Amino acid sequence: MKKALFLLTSILAFTHMGYAQLDSLTFETDSVYVDSMPGIDFYNMSDSVLKHVSLDSLKSNYFLDRALKTSDPSFYNGSLNDSNWVDHFSWRRLYGTMVRAMVDTLTDTIPQLDSLLAYANNVEQTGKIALMMMDMDYDQIRADAVDEGLLEIRGAELWDINPRSDDPFEQKSVFAASPSFFYSDTNVVEFVLPSTLFISNRGKTIDYIQVNFDNGEGWNNISFDVPEIIVYDTSGTKEIVYEVHYTDNTTRTGHSFFKVDISPSLACRHKCSEVTRRLT
Repeated sequence: MKKALFLLTSILAFTHMGYAQLDSLTFETDSVYVDSMPGIDFYNMSDSVLKHVSLDSLKSNYFLDRALKTSDPSFYNGSLNDSNWVDHFSWRRLYGTMVRAMVDTLTDTIPQLDSLLAYANNVEQTGKIALMMMDMDYDQIRADAVDEGLLEIRGAELWDINPRSDDPFEQKSVFAASPSFFYSDTNVVEFVLPSTLFISNRGKTIDYIQVNFDNGEGWNNISFDVPEIIVYDTSGTKEIVYEVHYTDNTTRTGHSFFKVDISPSLACRHKCSEVTRRLT
């Protein structure tokens, strides 16, 4: 029955994902979604499957089973592993998925993806690279909801079972962080974390944020809207690691790729002169 529930809530998404053109990811959107849905109203389709299920017990405003997922948030749970590297393309797909999971789009909303990307692009025009972070709670149907008698399948629809003996939903969270651009051809990079690009619905208070930019200097404590000038001595793909520490003693961690491609002569010249210029 777990497989049946999974198929029922996912078949629409997988059917239309076949249209996705992965080579179009240079678009300034979650283009996997855009290319997958030409003329198709996925919301009406998913709502028809779920219309007999009460959402009153959802703990957040983000119901993953309602969204067309172009990335799986469950891999990005706030701890590091080899399967949850993030780049600016995968960050877009994760964020687009969360936007589409919104239940109440009037009173509890997060910015649309295109507006965030436009903001990040404006930051890039000033010579800086924006860091983008999301830390969000979401709800989804429990994998055992049918087996445990909390929901039942009738044809192509899910139905409530009343009275429920337990909640058919579970809450999870997604944490992802990435630079807004993946590449630098200079060894001096100015990163900044705009407060506008830190998206969270978790209601927690940040104690501090630290980032290891993989330049051999360890952790940097960073503040919103305050640029950090980072100097790289070597070319290569860097692992940037992020930690967000909250006042309730919880920590969220993520990592992303960033490519630095410089020549030895440029590295010396920039390190000696560019840093001086920016700091004066």
